[in-house]
This record gives sequence, C-alpha cells and structure tokens, in this order.
Amino acid sequence: MAIARVSSFDFTTPESMRNALQRYKEEREIIFPHLELSMCVNTGPASFVDIAVYPDQDAADSNKEARQKFHDDVFGSSLKDEFYYEGDIDYFYQSETFKKLAL
Repeated sequence: MAIARVSSFDFTTPESMRNALQRYKEEREIIFPHLELSMCVNTGPASFVDIAVYPDQDAADSNKEARQKFHDDVFGSSLKDEFYYEGDIDYFYQSETFKKLAL
C-alpha cells in the first residue's frame, strides 16, 4: 500500500529555506530513490510542507537515515523546527487539467 510522508519545515530565514530547497532539488534522486511523488507547498516566507509518496512502507523507511543526514548536513542550524506524519494513502485525485498548471 502506498505511503505518504507529510513533513513540515521551519527555517531561520527565507534564504536558508531557498538554499535548502535548491539542494533538495539537486540531490532528490540520490537521497530518495524510491520516491514516487513529491510536492512542496510554501507555507510562509521561511517554511514549507513537503508531501512525499512511496510505493510501500519498506520504501518509505529505506531513506530515513539518508534523509536525516541530508537534513543535518544541509539544513544544519538554519532549521528551527521539523516534524512529519506518515500513513497509508486513502485516496488520490488529479484532474485532467493538472498538467496545465505552471509548476
């Protein structure tokens, strides 16, 4: 069953958040090789929520060590707060017009 990890991040400055997101984009495939979907939602000038989807719990669990190392190395002291929830995906909807969004 597909698993979603919904993570919330709060940084000390908008610049540190932008730097963290840039590094994530550059290294995502290495750190999260089993990731099926990722969506970042900016929730403030220095905060965001990330929704990550994995094919199953084993795949979601397989990157936790690399995830933590990435956060420690890249985010460091610029990360004020972080937490995540994880669980089975109950449903997923995507409209036909989704591909027209300017993402």
